[in-house]
Amino acid sequence: MNVGTYFSSTERYGRFEGEVAGWTNTEYLWLRRDTLRTDPKGMIQALVAQAKRATVADRKIHLNVNGQEPSDLAIVADVIRAMKPFWGRVVAVEVADEPRWTQFKTTQVLGKVRAAIKAAGLGERPLGIVYTQQQFHGIEGAALSAQEMAPLAAGHSIDWPGLTGRASGIALADALGTAAIKGLDWIGLEGYVDPPGSPNSQANVDTLTKYLKRAMSAVPKTAQIVLVGQAYARNGAWTNMRTLAALQKPVADAAKADPRVIGVNWFSYGRDSGARQIPLVAQQIKKLSVQLLGKK
Repeated sequence: MNVGTYFSSTERYGRFEGEVAGWTNTEYLWLRRDTLRTDPKGMIQALVAQAKRATVADRKIHLNVNGQEPSDLAIVADVIRAMKPFWGRVVAVEVADEPRWTQFKTTQVLGKVRAAIKAAGLGERPLGIVYTQQQFHGIEGAALSAQEMAPLAAGHSIDWPGLTGRASGIALADALGTAAIKGLDWIGLEGYVDPPGSPNSQANVDTLTKYLKRAMSAVPKTAQIVLVGQAYARNGAWTNMRTLAALQKPVADAAKADPRVIGVNWFSYGRDSGARQIPLVAQQIKKLSVQLLGKK
């Protein structure tokens, strides 16, 4: 099992790798889109520095290349080449985080990333995408109208004018239905509950447990899964830290129950409203991570 946290070793939020080293085994490397677009060379250098630190600490790497836009994809090849000295540590490549793409668009982008890996002379790695609950909920929704379906049938991104969140879910269903043959090796699911949640911890736990069970059962049997835990206060929108701490266990339980789960990444650690600022949450994800790694 690969277990990591977002933002535990970055120049932007701080260097806290020593605080998580004892209960995680994977470094989450995230190519930030804002910096990537304004200073791609500097962003790649920062990514390499983080990869070097992971190497010294003998940690695995989950690499998020963040290929949301065509301008990002143009730099992905440079990123992958820069990661060549550390490629043996890369256990998963996240192509994008919460993209609003159709299956057509998903397939296009996956093909470009695989081509970049091959061109760099590197071995294949599992490619995946992390989706929101709102995107995933669409697979149980009512059929889209002809007007909503038209842009999807044409292969446009979900960002096409006029499309809404409901269409986003249908597009995800489209992508999931062909994941095995279209190159989506793993699917990332966010274990979140809408803030501020219920004051009743068990109600939140039941809501999340039900969602994860349904969502994971919808993932194709041939695809692997990465879970993202809600280890932050939703930028201040979640105000009850006791109920937030309790929300972590369903993610760990789901990971232990399904052999297709290859990783759990807690969002987040060093960022504002992250677990590092919330002792109850930090203690909980540390305890659960130790269990996931099979440590004493």
